[in-house]
Amino acid sequence: MEANDKQIIYVRTFGGFSIRYDGSELSFGSQNESQVVQLLQLLLHYRKQGLSRDFAKSALFGDRDVDDVSHSMRNIIYNLRKKLRALGLPESMYVVKKGGVYYWCDDIQVIEDAAEFEAAFNEAMGSDDHDKRTELLTNTIYMYAGRFLAGNESSVWSTQEEERYRELFADCVNELADILRDEHKYKQLLDVSTYASKVDPFSEWEILTLEALGRLGHFDKTEAF
Repeated sequence: MEANDKQIIYVRTFGGFSIRYDGSELSFGSQNESQVVQLLQLLLHYRKQGLSRDFAKSALFGDRDVDDVSHSMRNIIYNLRKKLRALGLPESMYVVKKGGVYYWCDDIQVIEDAAEFEAAFNEAMGSDDHDKRTELLTNTIYMYAGRFLAGNESSVWSTQEEERYRELFADCVNELADILRDEHKYKQLLDVSTYASKVDPFSEWEILTLEALGRLGHFDKTEAF
């Protein structure tokens, strides 16, 4: 199969977890914390570096004693393949093992929102052009749509990634806020702070909203906070 003929799946990890393929969304619902779905999330998220046996064991089994890790992994992989075929994904091995490391297959391309967000963040922070940097920061902020794998809080690895992405998001908001403040663009600051409060409600972005409202002269609206 040529590279441009590859099947593509779109993976949403911000605000939950789902996969979109061929125009349809494949949601895993209450199964989000099952070992099968957790393995899928790991494979898709770490598709470039793969999963070592030790990392997979730690992520899937935690502190539990597992007599035969290899056998347990084979069972989970078997069930994952069965599940993905039942959901209508194109025929594939889905999971491949190379040199003792588990990888997502090469024949199904993955576009993941978290990876796209991080790439956009790096581009924005690396831009020396003021106007371009402002545009990139704005676009990056609106790519963040909530906590990474929300609903999977029992997993150590996803919790760590959740915090990392929240920090990247905060860096974006604070950087853009400084720019907008310097340029007296308080309406845009209000829009950004309102959005930030919606998708990251525990980081006190309301302070920025109050600042923007005050600068815009909407003192009556600040009383609602």
